[in-house]
Amino acid sequence: MERPTPPPSSAIELRIVELCDAHVNREESLLADMLASLHGVRSAFLERNLNVLPTLHGHQERLAREAVALTAARLRLRESLADVLAISPSEATLRAAALALEEPARGRLLQRHAGLCELARKVDRLAQQCAALLGYARAFLVALFAGPNGIGVGERYGPHGERRGVAVGSLLEARV
Repeated sequence: MERPTPPPSSAIELRIVELCDAHVNREESLLADMLASLHGVRSAFLERNLNVLPTLHGHQERLAREAVALTAARLRLRESLADVLAISPSEATLRAAALALEEPARGRLLQRHAGLCELARKVDRLAQQCAALLGYARAFLVALFAGPNGIGVGERYGPHGERRGVAVGSLLEARV
């Protein structure tokens, strides 16, 4: 049985660029949508425009579904790159694909990869800021309503309305 001849180097590069560009476009689009949604949540909270939250929640549910689909697409990309690069799927990353390319394609893909990483960091940072804001507001409301309801700040109610004691106190309460 005769082995097929490997495609020329330019065909391999073209395939790598094609695979990576399509995937990076999807990743960038999803991250940009996530960033916009998180900005909307933060703005709604800070501007006290809570009427927009159900719409934002629906949008975030759609983004979460897209993220799951993109995770599956990322696995397929890694398998495709592994085949083209003749490496294992665990080694097949955008960076590995970029390093297999000649300039200027290498530099362009490395720049897009760096931009993607920066966008992911921005999304993560804003998500943490939103969580901190919402956590602060929740803790404030618990403290605000604790006194009039006759419970301590650390006490909580269970799902059936039963009062639960403090499992772990705050750092300020933890005296040695």
